[in-house]
Amino acid sequence: MISIRKHIERLAGDDDLRNAFLEMVGSLFSTTRDRMLVTDPTEHAWFCTNLEALEKRLVADPKPKNIGVVSALLNKTLADHWTRLAHQAGHREEELKRIINLLAEGAGRLDTTNNEFYKELRTTVQTFQNLSQLEDLTYMRKKLSEQVTELQETVQKRERAASEAILRLQSELGQAQHQVAQLVRAESEDRVTRLPARAEALKLIGDRIESRQPFTVAVAVIERLDVINLRHGADCGDDVLREFAKKLRDQLPQSAAVCRWGGPAFVAMLEHIGAAEARLLVQKILASIAVQPFEMHSKGKGLLHITSKYSFYEWAEGETVDKVARVIEAFCASQRFGLAEAAEPQP
Repeated sequence: MISIRKHIERLAGDDDLRNAFLEMVGSLFSTTRDRMLVTDPTEHAWFCTNLEALEKRLVADPKPKNIGVVSALLNKTLADHWTRLAHQAGHREEELKRIINLLAEGAGRLDTTNNEFYKELRTTVQTFQNLSQLEDLTYMRKKLSEQVTELQETVQKRERAASEAILRLQSELGQAQHQVAQLVRAESEDRVTRLPARAEALKLIGDRIESRQPFTVAVAVIERLDVINLRHGADCGDDVLREFAKKLRDQLPQSAAVCRWGGPAFVAMLEHIGAAEARLLVQKILASIAVQPFEMHSKGKGLLHITSKYSFYEWAEGETVDKVARVIEAFCASQRFGLAEAAEPQP
């Protein structure tokens, strides 16, 4: 494949072709960022922030020398991102293998116990058959009594052993179910804000569509989160996300489902509320958030105002989850690349 640098050098002097190539690169970045499977929202946000910074640098200075630097940085960003995803996937795979091995070992122990019990029963049956051939009835009666007593003791002993094995297996199964639940919760819950993550948001939207109850989706995107991360550090950016999420959850109705869509974007499903009513409600909440300064504690202290852009979409009968998701993505993309304007809460 031809490198970005060589392609730019070949197109040098032709502004229209160079601009077309830059648009192609921007489309490539957008597709890589928006279509990539999100397994860790924090890691995905870091990856998107880096792609946006590289894209801005490429647009600001398309000279061949800068293209070479951007190309090297892009290679390193992709390599770091895939390395982290591979590590996370490997860790989860090992965790699931460990759970499966625990269950297999417990079942194996139970099978071993049962097999030993069956062997003893077969031995006892053989003994009964041998005794039935004795001609001395007194001696046979005595031996039969001994065998019955021994059999009763064997059954009782094996019952106790089987009960203990079942209890151990139930305990291990409970631990395995708990660990699986934790893994599922990690996929459905955003690690930073503790709000439902994108996958859970899509499920909630699907539930509302299936119930055919009217609802409106409100989308809010924090402004300049990438700048906050670069200037004040990722810890400060996480604090901003948590503060914004908490105020949204506290001020929206309890019936509203609030989720983190990814990066700086949040969505809220408002049942039985039209777009006009939702606009007034969310505009008031975002304005109150914007006027209250947020105190930073990472990389020095200071005050920061959390401003955001927002939009609304009122679901119509017959529309699918994919349609609603595309509308949300279109608004989020417009805020990343400045392709559209939305109302901003005024202090």
